Amino acid sequence: MSKIKEIAEKYLGQREISGNRGFLDPLFETKMRSVGFYTGAPWCLFFVKLVWHEAGQNHSRVSSSSVQTMKMASKDKNWHTVPVVGAIAIFRMFKNGEPTSQGHGCIVTEVNQGTYITVDGNTSDKNQREGIMVAIRNRHLNAESWNKNNGLRLMGFVYPK
Repeated sequence: MSKIKEIAEKYLGQREISGNRGFLDPLFETKMRSVGFYTGAPWCLFFVKLVWHEAGQNHSRVSSSSVQTMKMASKDKNWHTVPVVGAIAIFRMFKNGEPTSQGHGCIVTEVNQGTYITVDGNTSDKNQREGIMVAIRNRHLNAESWNKNNGLRLMGFVYPK
């Protein structure tokens, strides 16, 4: 799904007004609000919704919550363990081996042997989950990413249709 990749990458460098209060670029702000973003909300999955919307994908089953998105994809039998370009990577935050209600979602833009690249909203160029911009992240498909006891644990992928 190179169209999804192309759309995600065109937003690289977009920045928020700190505290998830909106965006520096008024056009990006308008687009994000059109897919449900609201002031104060973590916006990683709103960014995913925007990209899928612009690519003509059904984004109605993408929630602002990674946990809800994961549940809906499982129910729809669109839950996978192998990344593909255009898929949504879903992560869940774990603390001391226990899942929390927090998570993260992003767009897969490249898949390599044992690694994949994503374009993430609400991240940083310093590899942080919570951030201020749209940026590229390099990720590993190894046992640690699937089994983290503390931090973001990879849960799986939602494929475009």
